[in-house]
Amino acid sequence: MSEQGIVDTSGLTGSFIDNYYSLPDNVEWDDWVKAGAVLQTIHKNINFWIGDWILFGESHFPETYSQAILLTGKSDATLRNCAWVASVFPPEQRRDLSFTHHFEVAGMDNIQDRDHLLDKAEEEEWSSLYLRKMRYDELGQTLPVMPEPTILTVPMELQQAVSDFCDAASQVSSMKEQWFQVPFDWGYVEMKVIRNT
Repeated sequence: MSEQGIVDTSGLTGSFIDNYYSLPDNVEWDDWVKAGAVLQTIHKNINFWIGDWILFGESHFPETYSQAILLTGKSDATLRNCAWVASVFPPEQRRDLSFTHHFEVAGMDNIQDRDHLLDKAEEEEWSSLYLRKMRYDELGQTLPVMPEPTILTVPMELQQAVSDFCDAASQVSSMKEQWFQVPFDWGYVEMKVIRNT
């Protein structure tokens, strides 16, 4: 595991606005270099961090965490990959390699073989693509095997109720993108309405 410690994003020069990083014209060289280092650290680790965040939500907010993960904007498959790899490799077992390196060996049954490949990848600076090739050449292992997601069957009555709600919601012209919480005797249902127009 890397000993880099906490990523300090405080004091970064400029502003982050959606998909744009605005830097002032008078930024100093050292500040510009620091920002680049922080951005690289975020890029390298973001999928692990999202995976850790999802695992925390699963254990601390089991009834509602799935609604929050929609905020990431990532696909269901990507989110499941993040959580899966983060669960296979707890922080103390992560190497100073990319998330993709870890993903390539996460499905291996033999932990010693997996650790051997990660050690070699770290020592010899293998790309994740080369690690995949070596996993296949040395061990005959094909693509990582990710556990199948649990598929919940939604009862037809609930599907119809949601459809009816959506029909009614579409008639309200003033409705903006927002969360709804509908209470019941046994709890509540939360939904997010997103207008396409």
